[in-house]
Amino acid sequence: MSAPSPIGGKLNKVAPIEIDASEVTSETAESNYEGIVAIDQRRAWITFETHLIDTFGSLPKAFDVMDTSGDGRIEREEWMHTVTRKLRYCRASEALRLFDSKVQHGNCIKWEDLGITLEDWIMYIHKKRLAEQEIKNRSKQMKPVAFGGEGLRRDLAVQDHEKRLKAKPKKPPEAFWTTLPHGWGFPPTFIDPRATTPTPGSKPIPGNKPKQRSLSARRSHAWS
Repeated sequence: MSAPSPIGGKLNKVAPIEIDASEVTSETAESNYEGIVAIDQRRAWITFETHLIDTFGSLPKAFDVMDTSGDGRIEREEWMHTVTRKLRYCRASEALRLFDSKVQHGNCIKWEDLGITLEDWIMYIHKKRLAEQEIKNRSKQMKPVAFGGEGLRRDLAVQDHEKRLKAKPKKPPEAFWTTLPHGWGFPPTFIDPRATTPTPGSKPIPGNKPKQRSLSARRSHAWS
């Protein structure tokens, strides 16, 4: 093959492609923005996870409460209803971002997506079944014997009644036949003579002597 003929006696040189600096800057900015968004999503999820632990005590308990259907997964509707209405944690847009950040399979969140280990989930389910069985046993004990129970409610009521009968009742406060407060005397002066009588060797306190009414005033008071 023959070499390409030069045009005008000179070979054409290939010009280098000029790269726009604005394109490089935009690509760098987009990558930085994606990193910032990813960091913000992790921080938002850590904050929400801490709120779930503070509210429910553990992540398995939180997942069980949020799984209202009981099928072992949280659908988007269940998530939005729990986060925005029941917990009132955030707005719908933020709740949707939290949901999308944890969805790994399909359009739902499973318990392993929340970072719950298999051992923790099995232990939680076991404790939950034990608590439910204990409630059933207690209910059966409280039912009357006629309804297939053990009649424990009646026995506890009888014991409580016997305790009330043996206990000494508290006397209610009365207005009659009670002692006067400290420093009070009998009517009509209500001055305690013991407080006004000076003890041997002490000086009488001026102003503590009860006022003596005149004979005419006492007579008029007696006939009035």
